[in-house]
Amino acid sequence: MNQKRPVYGTSSSSTTDRRAHYRYNIHQELCSSIESFSLMKGRHLYDLHGYINNISQGGLKFTTKQEIPFVTEDIVNIIFSWKHQEYVFTGKVVWKALDSGVYNIGIAFGRETKKSEALLNILEDLK
Repeated sequence: MNQKRPVYGTSSSSTTDRRAHYRYNIHQELCSSIESFSLMKGRHLYDLHGYINNISQGGLKFTTKQEIPFVTEDIVNIIFSWKHQEYVFTGKVVWKALDSGVYNIGIAFGRETKKSEALLNILEDLK
């Protein structure tokens, strides 16, 4: 058979096929603080207004209209509320894209966050 194989990076399904963790689509408002740290820029705290679009044990994607000067590899602490509790998750920026005036930002969680009881409880709620 002569089947066409997907070329990674050319369709949304190719990324999905390579993910290690299932992503739960949510539209959770994100009005909180986000702290970034990089060796070049130091530590910065931003007030963030946007939405978490999806979340998994491996990370999350959020969108915002704010131009926040994140670059790939910046370490971030995201503070957000879920069911009337505040949580702080640590990760690094793995991608950032501007689409029609909205920034899409991908965060990969660090090892400790991936194993945190808080994250696992949130994911269990989403099942």
